[in-house]
Amino acid sequence: RVGDYVIEEQLAGGGFGGQNIKVGLAIDEVMNDYYTEKRFYRDFPLTAKTSVKVSGQIDIYQKSTRTLHDYKTMADKGIYYLAKGLKPAHIIQVNFYKWLLADILPVEKIKIHYISMGMVCTTGTHINFIDRKKDKSFDLPDVPMMTEKEFIKAVGPKVAEIHEAFEDGVPPSADGGDNGWLCKNCEFKGGCDWYEKNVLTGEVVSNGNGAKVLGVVTI
Repeated sequence: RVGDYVIEEQLAGGGFGGQNIKVGLAIDEVMNDYYTEKRFYRDFPLTAKTSVKVSGQIDIYQKSTRTLHDYKTMADKGIYYLAKGLKPAHIIQVNFYKWLLADILPVEKIKIHYISMGMVCTTGTHINFIDRKKDKSFDLPDVPMMTEKEFIKAVGPKVAEIHEAFEDGVPPSADGGDNGWLCKNCEFKGGCDWYEKNVLTGEVVSNGNGAKVLGVVTI
């Protein structure tokens, strides 16, 4: 093909891995009704008088529906985690994109598409799956839409902490996510005291006291 196109979520499963799916979305210019894989910048207010420039790269924004689409790959067993609800970190992430676009492209709806090797689970839909030869189902809720005030209040302390980490050259406090899954997938865990003392020992990780990784600021 010589023309650009958007891959439909229903067709994005099968043998595709995470980065291979991204290839189907990676078009650097405005394509008809879509913005894809575009990075946006905005000043985040730290105080009433100071701000810091932040950026994020969206997957897809559809102009005609004012919908922001985010694609995430998962293992087949991820369906069991989705049945418990959306991860708070995913809600914050897509609302961050919404906030980034606020002055440029209004977002009226957010859709997250969770893609495994066998199916696609989209927020705001009813999900059917088979577990041990039994039919099961659940409703995957819509992504909550945060107001600008709610978003800034929710992430303001973390943005300030990361900004100070860059300024001072000191790693920010560790936050391993649910049961330490972020720490378990961190490429710097081999030199991290926090990981060895809290994740490997089976402790629940949440807002640790700082990961000491020489020469690296992890965010």
